[in-house]
Amino acid sequence: MAQPVIVPRESEEMEACRILTWHVRRGDRVRAGDLLCEVDTGKATFDLEAPVEGTVLDIFYEEDDEAPLLTPIAVLGEEGEEYGSFRPDASVSNTSAAVGVERQRRPEPVAPERGPREKRPAVPKAPEGGGALASPRARRLAARQGVPLDRVEGSGPGGAVVERDIRRWLQHLGKKPEAGRNP
Repeated sequence: MAQPVIVPRESEEMEACRILTWHVRRGDRVRAGDLLCEVDTGKATFDLEAPVEGTVLDIFYEEDDEAPLLTPIAVLGEEGEEYGSFRPDASVSNTSAAVGVERQRRPEPVAPERGPREKRPAVPKAPEGGGALASPRARRLAARQGVPLDRVEGSGPGGAVVERDIRRWLQHLGKKPEAGRNP
């Protein structure tokens, strides 16, 4: 039976995540626990693992897309299996309504049994060799806009530069952030 891959809600404040990197493609065979993708919630970056063994039947969100939490981002199963009921419904604009509908239509995914989970620090790490402490989203936006991270004052955890700091810096300079994937 096809199984959705869903990004869990780690806290009440989280509503969406950004897909940073897919480590699999449609048609790839995976085992439970294999690394599927890396996601960023704006507060933390973490790896998402396959909940079951199977084939990657479809990926609903591409790299750098923003995906609502508790919504399928991909589906695993056996070749030829029907999975259309797991496809996110783009016509529903209210995420909580969509989640309620999704939960009524099918059972919750079963997480694979694993040992204790590795704790990740909540504070972004400075890159090796020095540099500014910054979140992954802030680093990407700064790189695209040519903003020197070491000149931006961080307002995030531990003084880390976060995306809103880069946007404020650009606004201060009178520049508009490039239209694109970052809201």
